[in-house]
Amino acid sequence: MSFSFRFVCQGGDLEYKAAVLAASLKYHLRCHYELIACVPSDTSLMRPKPATLEFLQKMGCKIRSIENLISRDYLIGHKFDCLRLPTDYSYKVFLDSDILCTQLFTGFFTEGNPPFLAKLEDWNHHSPEEWSILYAYFKLDAPVFSFRSTVLKESMPLYFNAGVLCVQRESAIVDEWLEVAVDMEENLEIPRKRPNLDQLALAITIRKEDHRFQLLSERYNYPAELRSFDPVAMPFFCHYHNPLMILASKHLTDLCRKIGNAYPSLKSLLQDQNNNDWKLIFDVF
Repeated sequence: MSFSFRFVCQGGDLEYKAAVLAASLKYHLRCHYELIACVPSDTSLMRPKPATLEFLQKMGCKIRSIENLISRDYLIGHKFDCLRLPTDYSYKVFLDSDILCTQLFTGFFTEGNPPFLAKLEDWNHHSPEEWSILYAYFKLDAPVFSFRSTVLKESMPLYFNAGVLCVQRESAIVDEWLEVAVDMEENLEIPRKRPNLDQLALAITIRKEDHRFQLLSERYNYPAELRSFDPVAMPFFCHYHNPLMILASKHLTDLCRKIGNAYPSLKSLLQDQNNNDWKLIFDVF
């Protein structure tokens, strides 16, 4: 099995998260892989600095242009085109840019080559009434609240966290997911679509098309802003959201400094930006 890891690199704070993610992947990946840094083509958005793009290329990243296929004011929409980029690798893996690869990774453990792998959502963002409206609009049977959110243990229908998504290359899931998301975006009858339009559309797509899926454990998408980091039960991918969550963990901070020492150009890149959190993490004042 081989994996095409891709993530969004937009100018501003996100480009530094993308750079740290790329470095952590290069440091830890031990599988057959490629890295793709996806840069939004919208000229109204800030473009990553040349130094950031140069660093990403040093990390072995291919730089690719992507469009927002949902709406210019819904930046999460970039992940759809990010996942649509073609590859020769067996699986496409989308990672939110605010993720850190925290230990050696040899691949996803799969049973029967499922077309789709993801973790359940940490908590259920929507009421039973909202889920019922959504299911009815797509002519699905009433939602069955047979899953539990991973952190709050709430009863919910099938509902994934879209921070880490693993999709088989030949699968039609991404195009189907996009079609559902566009339909939802254009329909005024569906309440509270933002900011979770992507996750709602994904849940509907998997149910509507009856796709096989495999649930990932938190080790593959660890909610660091909701749980204390446990270095004994080491995750593969830590979803930290804000660099303050890294600073709150000595283990994660030490890990970042090891990565920075392995790739000094990352430290130089972070030294030249204005976020003091990253400077504290990598000790580059």
